[in-house]
Amino acid sequence: MGAVAVNSWQLFRTQDLLSAKAMKTAAEKKVDDAAEDLKKVDEAERVAGEEHRGDPKSMSGIELDTAIKFFYVAKPEQPTACTGIKGKAAQANFLSNMVPSWTSLLADARLACAAAATAASTALTEAEAAKTTAIADNQPPAPPSVAPGAVTAAGVDVTSMSEAEKRALLAKLTSSLPS
Repeated sequence: MGAVAVNSWQLFRTQDLLSAKAMKTAAEKKVDDAAEDLKKVDEAERVAGEEHRGDPKSMSGIELDTAIKFFYVAKPEQPTACTGIKGKAAQANFLSNMVPSWTSLLADARLACAAAATAASTALTEAEAAKTTAIADNQPPAPPSVAPGAVTAAGVDVTSMSEAEKRALLAKLTSSLPS
């Protein structure tokens, strides 16, 4: 296989396409994560609205799991992993010892999840726009334009010129150079 010439605009276009694809993948993951977190908030609100009103001591194991998962959505900076709290007694104890109660975090968590979903949707829109721009920019740059009557290398036949014409051309070219 022989050598293949690659223009710089092709490299830049490829880089733009790869960047746009990575941006879109990251944005799609953020949208999915925000939707999942919002689902956890919805489930936690349902659990908090049950007859026990979110009292950990009277909640079932599934309700405790839901409340714990919600807590890690509302407060993701916790040092203990969500999966580190095992057993109904440990979960109930964890939720009972929270000050303020886990149910007081519902409104703020819903607002934070909605803001994250909006930001993720915006990032996805921007990534799609970047991809569209990279695809649309599929043509090499236009060659430089030459003013009519301008002297170009292709338009000059130095071999058929007289010495006087050569000197005049050289003077014209050197006078047009920046000083």
